Amino acid sequence: EVYDPVDNMKWFVLHVAESDDKGVWWHDLESDICKENLVYTQTIKDYEKLSGGYLTAEEIKEEWKSDTGPIEISFWDADTLRVFRPEYNEDWYDIKFFDFLQTAMKYNGSPYKFYMHDQTGQDVFVIRATEDEKQKIEGHMNWKLTQF
Repeated sequence: EVYDPVDNMKWFVLHVAESDDKGVWWHDLESDICKENLVYTQTIKDYEKLSGGYLTAEEIKEEWKSDTGPIEISFWDADTLRVFRPEYNEDWYDIKFFDFLQTAMKYNGSPYKFYMHDQTGQDVFVIRATEDEKQKIEGHMNWKLTQF
């Protein structure tokens, strides 16, 4: 393998940014999602930190009727019960789940959206930003940020 300092710098910067668990979430979308692992529950906890205070998750429940679903995810967000029913997709997230979390934040008055770095393959590098912050990041870092 040939060392490419430009390519390695691109990944180095992402790894440095990843250390901010209140602004960045970087995970594989194939995350061994199953009844026993409660991956959606952990992701809600992670996104609560990532939300900038616009998501409060209490009494999180991840209920599986069988190993392949149906699945129901619920939690109390202040005085609102949030419920999502993801589609079973083997080991993979139902990506509509991320829009569900962003919509909950928007309902709570959030100026933020979740954007993905576009070159991380099946991993997803998510950053929380306002539209203005997104444009600055794209300009300064030469990143392309998209939404789910």
